[in-house]
Formats: sequence, structure tokens, C-alpha cells
Amino acid sequence: MTSSILVLPRNLHMVKSVSRLILKWVKSGARIKMSALRPWMCKALTDKVWLLLRDANINTVIDFVVRDREEIARTCCIAYKDVVSIGRVLMAQFSTFPLTGLQLYTNIMSSHAILSTGIASLDELLDGGLYAGELCELAGEAASGKTQVCMRCAVTVATVHAQNTMYIDTCGSFAGQNTLQHLPGAHTQEKTGGQHGNVKLIVVDCVAAIFSPILGGQQMDSLALIEHLGRQLKSMAADCSVACLITNNLTSGVEGECQPCLGKVWAHVPHTRVLMGRDSCSDTSRKFTVVKSVRVKTPVTVLAEMNPEYPAG
Repeated sequence: MTSSILVLPRNLHMVKSVSRLILKWVKSGARIKMSALRPWMCKALTDKVWLLLRDANINTVIDFVVRDREEIARTCCIAYKDVVSIGRVLMAQFSTFPLTGLQLYTNIMSSHAILSTGIASLDELLDGGLYAGELCELAGEAASGKTQVCMRCAVTVATVHAQNTMYIDTCGSFAGQNTLQHLPGAHTQEKTGGQHGNVKLIVVDCVAAIFSPILGGQQMDSLALIEHLGRQLKSMAADCSVACLITNNLTSGVEGECQPCLGKVWAHVPHTRVLMGRDSCSDTSRKFTVVKSVRVKTPVTVLAEMNPEYPAG
């Protein structure tokens, strides 16, 4: 499998993340300054050698490593080979591994990837695409094309980014064979358990169907389950550095306006919420409106053309 092709960010989000990683890496060297030399930290650092170093005002690890090896051997009357041996042990125990700027960038991009949805206008609306470690909710009416968007995202992640997608179909309508037509050389695995390596995108289609059998019964129990699922999804996205795409249905609100299902108890879960609807001027285009986001001003709306080859849902 080829390496991932990531969409580069156009804002300062990744730059700040890289800066924090570099700062943390640099600060990790501060512990050297606080590490005092002690006898028998290595075989060559005997009690006698430790006393000689202390008399020369070499009390910490940093005091030792910044001094010239020949100067330490001459000043403290210590064998040069012992000084070199002590230096090697101290550097191995207390120094951080050297990293280049490219390595730091690769590490941060591997844990904070931005995955394309396969729809250029939707990627632009989301400021690059789906962010790893975050939840994006796509809410719309029935047969508005939510499943179509999810399948396109799964195909894009598999073909462009060369990553796996875990597709959780709660309604039992996943058209795996239709998706395979757009995945040359790929295959689907329908499993109820086991290991799923290299997963970068998790799709839950749709979250409202999970709770529809229990809503309206024991209200407190259903609200607790919704809250629990939300916490688990957010923790999984953050801990595993995966992007989560969740679909939700729309329902009539108090004033007759359409709003996502599951109410206020679910409203805080997604980092980004996008409302999807049909365009009155075209059967193949859809209207996407961001109503909640940490990166773009809301609300903002774009129109996108949909591929009719994918099943609507």
C-alpha cells in the first residue's frame, strides 16, 4: 500500500501543533540540567571519580557534557577513556533522540491528518476536509444523499489517501458492491470483531437509528446512553487519531424549523455540524450549510454536484 497523500492545511492549525510539539521536544532537554551526578551512574563513575568531579565543580550532567573531555581528564586527573565512557553513558541516558524538521512534520501530520471528502466544494467549506481527532456530523432529511457522501468519503480515503475506512451501517442498507465499483483492486470485509489496522476514517451511518428503538421509553436511560456514545466517539477519535463522520436525521423543532435529532444532549458532541439538503434548482446538486465549527464562521453555505452513481441515503 502506498503512503498517504494528505491535504495540506491552509490555516495556522497545523503550524501551531508543530510548534507545540517542537517546544515540548526542546523542553524535554531541561531535565538534563536538573540531573545531578551520582556515584555509580555508570561503571566508570566510581566514588573516587565522583569526588574528583565535584572538586572541579562538575556537579550535574549538563556540567559534564558541556566541558571538553580532555580538559576534564587533565583537571580531575581521571583516565581519558573513563571520561569518554562516562560521557557516552550520560548522553545515552539523558539526551533526547535528535529529530529533523521533516521528521517532526511527518509525526504531526500522521496524527493530525486532513482527509478529503472527495467533494471539492465541501472540502473548501470544511477548511480542507475531515480532521483526524474530530467528529463531523452530517445531518439531513431522509434520501437527501447522506449515505452518498459517506461512500464518496470512504472511496476517497481508500484511493487517494491509501487508508482504511471502518463503515458502521446502523440501518442495514450499506451497498458494498456499489462501492467496490469505484475501488480498483479493493475489497470489503464484513466483520463483527477482530483487528482493523491502519484505519483513518470511521463512518457511522446513521447515529439516530441507534437510539430510535429506545427513545420515548425510559427517558433517563436513553439520554445516558446518548451521552455515553458521544464520549466514546470523541475519545476514540482523539486517542486513535482518526476522523469520525457521523450522519444524523433531521426532525421538526419547536417552531417548525428542522433540527438534528437527539436534541441538546447530543449537540455538544460533534466538533463540526453540517446540514445537508436538496437544491430546488437541480436534482443532482446538494446544499451544505455549516452551522457549527471551530474554524469557519457560521452559518456558511455552498452548493455541490453529487455523483448519481452512488446510492442516495
